[in-house]
Amino acid sequence: MEEKEKIADYVVAALPDTSCFLVDIQIAAGGKKKVTVVVDADEGLKIDDCAKISRQVGLMIEEEGLFDQAWMLDVTSPGLDSPLTLWRQYKKNVGRAVKVKKKDGNTLKGKLLKVDQEQITLGQEKGPEKEIQIIFEEIDWTKIQVSFK
Repeated sequence: MEEKEKIADYVVAALPDTSCFLVDIQIAAGGKKKVTVVVDADEGLKIDDCAKISRQVGLMIEEEGLFDQAWMLDVTSPGLDSPLTLWRQYKKNVGRAVKVKKKDGNTLKGKLLKVDQEQITLGQEKGPEKEIQIIFEEIDWTKIQVSFK
């Protein structure tokens, strides 16, 4: 089993409850190996949860002797500018304004109205269609649009 898979197992074991989920793991080599773990939760992730996950995962990495060089661990939640990558992230953001870039290069903006296993539904204020369905395979990325009104 490779490092990333082992760390994924450690993270899943350290999640405080089923509302939390693993989004991504990145391992960057350099002078010191940097492991970045991105976790999220259906109702938002608390900083205390990140700290708890970090402590538990760090202990498991140490106990297993996973790395033979210096390393550091960063457990974080996705930032506002991070694209949505998992179905659960789309689901938790229903009702929010989003920008969707399709693989064909077209970009759409609207309110995320619905999410199912195959597609999302965007509501648009302008244009001939008020609701647009976009199949997940057609999506390059989706980002939340933050409003400062």
